[in-house]
Amino acid sequence: MKNYYFIGIKGAGVSALALLLHEKGYSVQGSDTNEYIFTQEKLQQNNINIFNFGEIEKAIDSNTEIIVGNSFNPDNNIDYRIASRLGLKIIKYTDFLSNLSEEYLSIAISGTHGKTSTTNILSQLDWPAFTDISYIIGDGTGGNKRVGNLTEKPESLFLFEACEYKNNFLNYSPKITIITNIDFDHPDVFRDIEDTKSVFRDFLKNTKEVAIINGDDENVLQCIEDLDINLVKFGFSEDNDAVISNVCENNTEMYTMFDLEYKKQRFNIYTPFFGKHNIMNVAAALVTNLYLNGVHKLPGSNVIDLKYLNGARRRFQETPCNKAIIIDDYGHHPTEIRVTLEACRKKYPQKKIIAIFQPHTINRFETFLNDFKSELSKADHHFITDIYIPENRENKIDNTSVVNPTYSSMSIRNIEQYKDAVYLFLSACRRQVEFYTFCSFPFYTSAENMLFRFLIR
Repeated sequence: MKNYYFIGIKGAGVSALALLLHEKGYSVQGSDTNEYIFTQEKLQQNNINIFNFGEIEKAIDSNTEIIVGNSFNPDNNIDYRIASRLGLKIIKYTDFLSNLSEEYLSIAISGTHGKTSTTNILSQLDWPAFTDISYIIGDGTGGNKRVGNLTEKPESLFLFEACEYKNNFLNYSPKITIITNIDFDHPDVFRDIEDTKSVFRDFLKNTKEVAIINGDDENVLQCIEDLDINLVKFGFSEDNDAVISNVCENNTEMYTMFDLEYKKQRFNIYTPFFGKHNIMNVAAALVTNLYLNGVHKLPGSNVIDLKYLNGARRRFQETPCNKAIIIDDYGHHPTEIRVTLEACRKKYPQKKIIAIFQPHTINRFETFLNDFKSELSKADHHFITDIYIPENRENKIDNTSVVNPTYSSMSIRNIEQYKDAVYLFLSACRRQVEFYTFCSFPFYTSAENMLFRFLIR
């Protein structure tokens, strides 16, 4: 029995891997900063110890294997230095994940936007052709579950997110690759969209069997030019292998219906999600599922009712608060803010939308400053708070105007006039504790004070 110790255990992917190994019966512990991060909730619920950096010797022995999160520079981390001095086996998160994926039929979900939502959907679908699935989702969720009753040629499925940040996904060679879309992001790593497309193209070359891609995305299509790999394209265009059509969004009964035609069969899909981007995420997951399970005529009709699906954490995560709706969403890129606002409008067309946005890294906010302002202005009112700066992330400041960006399109004192609005908390949402406190109080008496506590340190 191995003992695993994670340096940076609160990281989204790292915490998910910790939960997966814990569920498989291994001893799992780790360390991180004191800062509250929502991923720690599930770790604590599973009684996984989280130590402060510098306390590693309280939890390890000579048989402990150290897994280091991607965002931590080993040279600057005290736990890494202690583990090295003690001669413990140390492996990077991406290397461990790469080795683990080789033991399964692996599906790597990648793309600039929608990775977490698509992986989350995949983890909830039926997989009758497999004995069990393991999954690592970028909202800090990881686990393993039995999904079939096969007795012959049992095979296990492994779903995991493959992030392009610092070219981390180049470590993986999955059997199946999903590309949701390609956009310019991570300006601290990539020069521009051409640089971004180049690394995605290199990643696609690692695919062993098939790449399931967004056939409506021009950047994705440019990446696959002259690549010698099998492809399945999905999207709204008739040129795709799987074609989406007849979208109907019902904001009375709160579901979206659309048709998906794949391999000469038409499926009627019902989902609880709103917005074109979510339709694409569902389509990506369903096409992958149909590809692996085999397309066959469903009993009675080809209706696929997915209204049971739960959304990923911090992806359009809703909390009713009297007449108001609180939505917590990780959208930290202008494109993500745009599609999230569009989904809000479609689901709640009669409500005002108030967006509270905390920029995630100086580089991203500086690079997309005008785009952020443009997209946020589409809300009825919006606030921009102080910038969240993750530890060990390079943040160059070329434009001093972004150092203190706090501003709003309305006075905080007037917030109580919108007792029945949609409050959209976007991006870092650093003040999670205050946010949930805000949700738990009667809205009509506490909105101004609680929101103020959220916005001001």
